[in-house]
Amino acid sequence: MHRGYLDFYECTRPDEVTAVVWRWLLDPDHELECLVVSPSPGAPPVGLAHHRPFVRPLHGSLACFLDDLYVAESARGTGAVDALLAGLQARCRERGWAPVRWVTSASNARARAVYDRLATQTELVTYDLVVDGEAPG
Repeated sequence: MHRGYLDFYECTRPDEVTAVVWRWLLDPDHELECLVVSPSPGAPPVGLAHHRPFVRPLHGSLACFLDDLYVAESARGTGAVDALLAGLQARCRERGWAPVRWVTSASNARARAVYDRLATQTELVTYDLVVDGEAPG
């Protein structure tokens, strides 16, 4: 599942990235968490949502940042994204985190059509500031 996500975004070091992400997810002290969705109980996952809390100093509250949302191509259009986002909303409701925020590629038209149906696009513009020569992205 994670490999499909990395392939979709043309990650050049998928094995290394997967190892790091698994380390984070298995570390109870790390903030990153993951929800998965399966078509039926016991079936392999077809989608994932990596997320974490982030502070909102202007509001004195915590919100949820959705880092990665991915559904396998074979499961797109089945309601998997809706299920992932509903599960994430429920988790955030329990924890008092609001809103759920994420960024996506402007060219990701299929995903954006779903996001436009379920969420509100903001006026925020995203920037990357290079640190020590590391390429943004």
